[in-house]
Amino acid sequence: MTMSIVGGGIGGLSLALALHRRKIYFQVFEQAEQLVPVGAGILLGNNVMQVYERLQIRSQLEKVANPIHHLHITRPDLRPLSKVELAPFVKKYGVRNLAIHRAELQQVLLDSLPSGSVQLGKALEGLSQEGQQLHLRFRDASEQLCTALVGADGIHSQVRKLIFPDSRLRSARQLCWRGLAEFTLPVADQHLVREAWGRGTRFGIVPLGRKQVYWFAVQSDGVPLAKSELSELFADYHPLVADLIAATPANSIHTAGLEELRLDRPWNKDNICLLGDAAHAMTPNMGQGAGQAIEDAYLLATALDAQPEVKAAFQAYYKARKKKVRKIVRTSWQIGQMAHWRSRIPVAVRNSLLRMTPAWVNRQQLATVFKLDQL
Repeated sequence: MTMSIVGGGIGGLSLALALHRRKIYFQVFEQAEQLVPVGAGILLGNNVMQVYERLQIRSQLEKVANPIHHLHITRPDLRPLSKVELAPFVKKYGVRNLAIHRAELQQVLLDSLPSGSVQLGKALEGLSQEGQQLHLRFRDASEQLCTALVGADGIHSQVRKLIFPDSRLRSARQLCWRGLAEFTLPVADQHLVREAWGRGTRFGIVPLGRKQVYWFAVQSDGVPLAKSELSELFADYHPLVADLIAATPANSIHTAGLEELRLDRPWNKDNICLLGDAAHAMTPNMGQGAGQAIEDAYLLATALDAQPEVKAAFQAYYKARKKKVRKIVRTSWQIGQMAHWRSRIPVAVRNSLLRMTPAWVNRQQLATVFKLDQL
């Protein structure tokens, strides 16, 4: 089998590593001329670190990442509404939850792959079936033959457009700003992820290390704003929010609308399959977009190793993953909508419910996310 992977993001590179560990030949084709770490920060939950433990890169990641011990949902003034302690999951699975700069994760993955296995500047333009092989055509006029193809090319997947042209994205009507600040948090906050919920807005704080903080800001029906306008939008939040925005270079703040994809069909068409956001893009409200792509990668490689017939392996992968992924996509959407309620009374009720929810309920919800699927 010759496997082509279109997309050199976190999901595509994780699949490449999983295939490499199983001695399955692959080639990665990425449209970008260089791998740019847009988005800056990423959370690697217990589920992800279980995968990376099996793929033998846990120790490399721990050297460049920041352990996360607590998750809080808060009021705008950062007073907690809901708390989750991650220590029980560390004890259960033997791996820690990490926050890491996306570029650091990319580099660890690339360093673990064979030289020359990732080709940049390869934008897919077309594909066709020729007997038992697929014929890939790229924008630079190069071509590639393979027996199987995985589209790991993100929410706007070209592979998905070619095999499922009727698929559609759903807008959350929320605009998200992401930034990376050179900033030192108090010692007590250096292993704590917080998301502050206001009325139609929210702000997340993710420490990547002692002197680096990844943050995100979201507004319902938002429009692009200058850095000073963004600070004004969150003027009623804790002063730390304004400090983080001020510490971030204006040209490094990235803006994007939040969308999801519900592909109500199997993720493959014969010997072509989708992975990660290409198959099930979700709003980022559970911090599991990349995590579910990484789980996809591990289980897909496992299926290909166990099942010699490619189409059957793709179908087994989808069958094993669809239930968990659908639940996370749905729950992420629901959380995002609830976080952006605007009216005073519904917001007060929401906050009261968050405060009254027992800690064991929050742990149980995370337990279902952290448990890996099996074939």
